[in-house]
Amino acid sequence: MIIKYTFKDNDYTQIIEKHLEEYGPFLGILHKTINDSIEFKENVMKYDEMSNNDPKRKELKQKLVKTIKQAFQNYINSIKPNSKWQTDGINAEDLNDSKQYIFENIKIDIVNSISDKWQNGEVVYYFTSNQKYLTM
Repeated sequence: MIIKYTFKDNDYTQIIEKHLEEYGPFLGILHKTINDSIEFKENVMKYDEMSNNDPKRKELKQKLVKTIKQAFQNYINSIKPNSKWQTDGINAEDLNDSKQYIFENIKIDIVNSISDKWQNGEVVYYFTSNQKYLTM
């Protein structure tokens, strides 16, 4: 499965990258319960095994996208303004000041393939099979 994170401001792409470096949506503490975390992992495997034409795949995709977006928001909300969290261009205080902007402008989707064109560093593709990302 390929998760596409889009943020129309490449200054904030580092936040997505840091999130993914810290296990992204697979980090158990970003889910409400351990059962939610297990269900998410099972749904990822189920989604990968489904045919593109399976009508249940679209429904599962919507559920996964919602879960992934919630995990990202939980990650952002877990960072306290006085923590040592930081990227090259953003520290924890700046992140907390920008939360609303981030939540309103992040787009998350599941895609079948990636585009081979430069996207100004505003798109990050995350490959769940090997838990690696690619910024375009």
